[in-house]
Parts: sequence; C-alpha cells; structure tokens
Amino acid sequence: MDIKESHSFIVLLFKSFSLMNRTFSVLLVLVLLAIVGVGGLYALLLLNVPPLIIAGLIGLYTSLLGVMLIKLFTTRAENDNLSLSDIAFASVLPTLYTIIFLLIVAIIVLSVGFIVNMMGGLQSKVVLFPFVLLGLFCLVRFLFTPISIAAREQNPVQAFLYSWQLTSKHWLYVSAALVTVLIVGGGIIGGVGYGLYVAIPLYFAESFNLAQLSGIWIAVLAAFGFFGIGIIFSMMSYIVLVFLNLDYRENRGSVPSALPQAQVTSQTPTEAPAAEQAGTVQEVQILRASVKSQDEDDTLTQHLEQVYQPKPEDIVQYAEEDRMPTILFDDAMAKQMENDRLKWEQEKAKSRQKTNPSDEDDDTTPIKMSR
Repeated sequence: MDIKESHSFIVLLFKSFSLMNRTFSVLLVLVLLAIVGVGGLYALLLLNVPPLIIAGLIGLYTSLLGVMLIKLFTTRAENDNLSLSDIAFASVLPTLYTIIFLLIVAIIVLSVGFIVNMMGGLQSKVVLFPFVLLGLFCLVRFLFTPISIAAREQNPVQAFLYSWQLTSKHWLYVSAALVTVLIVGGGIIGGVGYGLYVAIPLYFAESFNLAQLSGIWIAVLAAFGFFGIGIIFSMMSYIVLVFLNLDYRENRGSVPSALPQAQVTSQTPTEAPAAEQAGTVQEVQILRASVKSQDEDDTLTQHLEQVYQPKPEDIVQYAEEDRMPTILFDDAMAKQMENDRLKWEQEKAKSRQKTNPSDEDDDTTPIKMSR
C-alpha cells in the first residue's frame, strides 16, 4: 500500500492489521522492553525509592516506548526499514516533547475538573454536559498531536497547531476513524475482557481455578492476552495511518499515478515572447531533447542523429560494385595508421639489410641475356 495515495478510513482499517503483522517481531521486542521496565520499577519499590521518583520514571519510560511505537509504525508505513536502535535514538527528543505535552494536558484537565467541581457539575448534568461536548471536540481536533510530535518531531505548540490544521477540513473523516476505533477496538477488547473475567470463570467453574491454573488454561489466557494486545496495537497503527494519509494529502503532496509527458517544441530562442525577453518568465518549454526515454529499438539511432550530424565532406559515396562493408575513420586515426605503416616498412627494410646485406646489390644488378 502506498500511504501517499488517498484512501478511505475503511481501507486504512484493514491495512492497519497488515502493518501490525509487518512489525510483529519488533513489537515483541517492545513488549519485552515494557516487561523489563515493569520489573525494574518493582525492584525500585523494593528498594524504598520515593514514589515521586518512581512516578517520574514511569512517565519517562512509558513516553519513550510510546514514541518508539509510533515511529515504528510511521517508518514501516513509509517503507523506511530503520532498525530498532535507530528508532530509539531518534525518539529521545520527541520523548521530551511528549512529556511536556502530557504535562500541558494534565494541567488543562485538572483545571477544567476544578472548575466543574466548583460549579457543582459533578452532581448536575446540565453543567457537566457542555464540558463533555467540549472534551469530545478537543479529542477530535487534537487527536494527531502526539503523533505529530513522535512522527514529525514537532514541539508541542507546533503539534497542536498542525493537528488543528489537519482536522479543520477533515473533521468528519477523523471522527469516523475515531468512532471506528471505539467500535471495532473497544468491542473486541470488551469481548476479550468479558471472556477472561466473566465467561471463563462462570461457564468453566469446575475446571477453572485461578489459584491453580493448568497448562491448558495458561495457554488459553495467554492467547486471549496476546490477541487483545494485538488489537490495541492495530488500533494505534490505524490512527497513525490516518494521520499519515492526511499528512501527505494536505501538506506533503500525494504521488500521481502517471507523470505527464513533456511536450518537445522546436521553438528558437528568438521566438520567445516579449514578456520573457523583458525578464518575466511565463512558461518554461523544452526546446530540444537530447535524450529520450522511449523504449523503441531505434532509440540509440535517434539520439546519435540528434547529437552527431556529419559534415557533407565526411560522407563517403560507394560504388555499386562495393560489396564488403567499409569502416569510416576520422582524419587523426587515418594519419596515425599511415605513420604506423611507414614505420613498419622502415623497420622491415632495416631488418632485411641486417640479415642479408647483399640483397640490395643483387636486386639492382642487371641481368644480361645471351643469344
């Protein structure tokens, strides 16, 4: 799939599963890194590290893994196969921007919650309803802010403005994609959670014992868990694909299916319009093409005819009785061949004189014939 071409949000939904499949091996590494991070944080708890430091480390490590995940989906969607180490190195600065973005969001949410609580909105639906609508509006308009930070390495202010720009013309498209995530992803995740916490303990109560799980039940729970994690990753890749598609459509330019062919004209420089002669270039035209991209067999012949035009004196006329092909040489090559021939004859004559000095006299002695 070419992400630079325009696609519907339904097509991008199916392509998100393909993208998740292409990044499966790297996703496993990220999951292992997350497990290692949880183990490290648990070790810090055992060492009685202050909770504030642990909370900061959780935010930092979670932001780093999130940025790496978005960059992974972005690079694979754009057919740029960066290694995991390159992705991690490129995620350092966006991680700092992401932490600043999360702090801004936390301050805004806490401020709005404080205002609603002061107005008695927690008990009054009339006061709470406008803030819920405002929250949904901000969710749609600023949905691409963290993706802009991670994928395009923009600072939080630029990311807020860029997300607002992308969703200004396509807010229905983005809303439909968000509803698709809530229906498909939420429905599947809800079904998996219902199966794990309600259906399996209820309908298999005789064989299911959470304290002493058998190997079969461990495999079943692991399969459900991996399936749920895969759906979450697929929904994240889906939002990234929607962002990239709008990004190329609006600001980066989508790749056309066929490039327009340039028209070759035989206009001479003296026929240029008056506005162009005055210094204002209105149109750029190709006066002569020296190389053509045609696939015919006579491409080389046409190119040689355009580049090399022989002089009339260089054209050699052949008689009708000539049947053997003749090779044409230029003047320098003919002169060199003549010099080589003369040198060869001189060396041959010298060698004959050295081997038989009397040959020259014998050749010039007249022979008298007797009657």
